[in-house]
Order: sequence, then structure tokens, then C-alpha cells
Amino acid sequence: MPASSKLIAYIGFSIKARKIVYGYDNVMTSGRVCMVLAVENINRTAKNELTAYCQERNVPLDWCDEETMQQCVHRVGCKCIGLTDASLGRAAHQELIRMRRE
Repeated sequence: MPASSKLIAYIGFSIKARKIVYGYDNVMTSGRVCMVLAVENINRTAKNELTAYCQERNVPLDWCDEETMQQCVHRVGCKCIGLTDASLGRAAHQELIRMRRE
């Protein structure tokens, strides 16, 4: 699923405002993440721990492919990000839901 221009914009705004954390370890230790986006082929242990972390804290967790992640964050090899701004997190989550429906 290629990234939509809205999703790229929402994550771009988060990057510009420094309201984003990169990487599994930073997401798990941040404590202020409002939305998590991870690639589908992340290792099984990380996937299970991310799922448990997000369910425990009632944080939306969305999965995407590597191409979508790379288009959004402009970094090769980034497997997981967390948005720390609530409004941008909600908007990105809603856009991902809309993309899945199409």
C-alpha cells in the first residue's frame, strides 16, 4: 500500500515539530507516544511486545509495509515510529484506516 500524500504530510508535520520518536527501543521507553506505526515484517518478539505495549496504554498501533514507512520518514531501514502529538497521531491513524478501506 503506497503512502497517501495526507499520511506523508501528517508524519512530515510531526518530524518538523519534533513530535516523533524513531525506533522500537525509543517507542517503548518514551512513555508519551500517542500513535505507533511499524512495518509488518518487524521481528516476532518486537511485534508481540509492541502490541502488548499499545494495548496496555490504549495507543493506536498501525502496520504498514517498508515502502510506506520509507516514503513517510525519508529514512531507509526505519522499522518503527511513534508520534507524540495527539492531534497528529489521531489524524495519521484515521488516514491509515481510510487507506485500508480503499
